Amino acid sequence: MFSIASGFLRLIRLPNLVITALALWLHWFLLLRLPLNQAGIATAFGHGSIACLGLVFALLMGAGFIINDIYDMQIDAVNKGDKRIVGNLIPVRAAWLAFYILLAVAAILALVIASYFNKTGFFWIFPVVALLLVIYSIWLKKTAFWGNLVIAILCGSVLLIPLATESETLASLSIPGRFLIFKNFFICAFTGGLLTLARELVKDIEDIPGDQAGQARTLPVLYGIGPSKAIAFLLTFTLVLLACFLMFKTENPFWRGALIILPGFILPLVYVLYRLFKSTTPRDFHPIANLLKLCMVSGMTLLPLYLAQEHLWNG
Repeated sequence: MFSIASGFLRLIRLPNLVITALALWLHWFLLLRLPLNQAGIATAFGHGSIACLGLVFALLMGAGFIINDIYDMQIDAVNKGDKRIVGNLIPVRAAWLAFYILLAVAAILALVIASYFNKTGFFWIFPVVALLLVIYSIWLKKTAFWGNLVIAILCGSVLLIPLATESETLASLSIPGRFLIFKNFFICAFTGGLLTLARELVKDIEDIPGDQAGQARTLPVLYGIGPSKAIAFLLTFTLVLLACFLMFKTENPFWRGALIILPGFILPLVYVLYRLFKSTTPRDFHPIANLLKLCMVSGMTLLPLYLAQEHLWNG
């Protein structure tokens, strides 16, 4: 029983779900609630409701991970061997049942939240995201670049959800204040999307043996490691330039960026660039994927913290 429970938590990537929910709350709190409260405006959502919203997207992501592993059984048999979960620790029928349960619970909770806060006009986001996750697992994941792009857009867009929750509240804010909030959110969403895209490409390089066995036509399978690595390198380098631009061009003093985003975000990305340059075989890319994941965690924490200071202390 313990091994099944442990396998289920691994299947839904529990740490990833917790990180996503926390990132949603952190962006809402730092980039939206604090600036609005500073202007004397109360937010429609509170800590509890934002936590419930984070739970909705965590459950949706968990369902996405499950269906992804169901359709990746042949690929995972090569890439992960006995470490694969579906078809090994958890039977396929049990995995499908877990997928439907998570999807149903997330849909009910999303509808309750939307109805309670009179936001039913935004409920269409849920089925669209769910459908894209299914299409990705069945088809897009095995295509060159398109699957990577869809996942990157979805991961970046999740960070914009707080803007939808407070759309009416934001109308009460001055235009410059509203612009600053939107700018900060889109910077974080763009950064999250680029990081996800780079990591997805690195993961595809790492998974070349299994993808070839599963007849997936990913970018590394079709064009080799070199071009795929070059795109991942370019995306990571773009992120370094963006972060450096923020250090010099925001109203924050340079020392704040040097203390906050330079050691925790920029320097790790520079190290990723070095590892990308040196890597030549699929096995070399596994630690790079882990490094990019850590950069995603640090970026989702440090960037909103840094941008919030610009608004609160100088806005």
